[in-house]
Amino acid sequence: MLKKQWKDYFLTGRMQSLRPMLVYIEIFILPVYIRLVILGKDNFSWKGAIGETVMVIAFLLVALSEMTHPIRPGKMYYLCPRSREERLREIRDAYHFRCGMHLIVMSVMCGTLYLMKGVNVYSAGYIFLNGILASFLSQVSNPNKSMLLNLFLTPAIIMGSFFQFALPTEKLQKEDIIFLICCAVFFLIAILPAFRAMKKCIDREIEAAAVCEEVQDHA
Repeated sequence: MLKKQWKDYFLTGRMQSLRPMLVYIEIFILPVYIRLVILGKDNFSWKGAIGETVMVIAFLLVALSEMTHPIRPGKMYYLCPRSREERLREIRDAYHFRCGMHLIVMSVMCGTLYLMKGVNVYSAGYIFLNGILASFLSQVSNPNKSMLLNLFLTPAIIMGSFFQFALPTEKLQKEDIIFLICCAVFFLIAILPAFRAMKKCIDREIEAAAVCEEVQDHA
């Protein structure tokens, strides 16, 4: 079963639109620009640069996987006779398989940042929480939820994670602690509710994708 999921993952991916991916790339550039220009070149370090590069690669890999593997399979999938329950199980298993792969990428990224001391332990924990949420996201057909994902949730996760590199890696000052508290509050009152709304939409889309007629109506 695992071998089949690996094969399906690498053979069934398709890029439907490059526009969201280009938006994500622009989001990566903004915090780096702010860090170098506004915070000043004196804060530059190779350790921080390597850490930021590791984070860019991890988030871009997850975003690319998200773009190329939508929840709804292609029309050819529905030509094979299957019951709704079989389709639902296969679509849900494929979604969970992708989420597991994303979690592995994010775990490796956070582990690398922590071991190389690219960020402090609190920032590493905050980045990991954002990585967990990013791992379970997926593009959906609902235009309102898609806008929520592409214009708020993903940018908030990425930029909030990037700004952790502005904090010292060892002794934190009072203003650093206040910044971390503000990040935690923003995560609880803005990012987490938006993620819950997206997750409910993803679950509904998985249910709808198991029915051939509903998929054709939304194609």
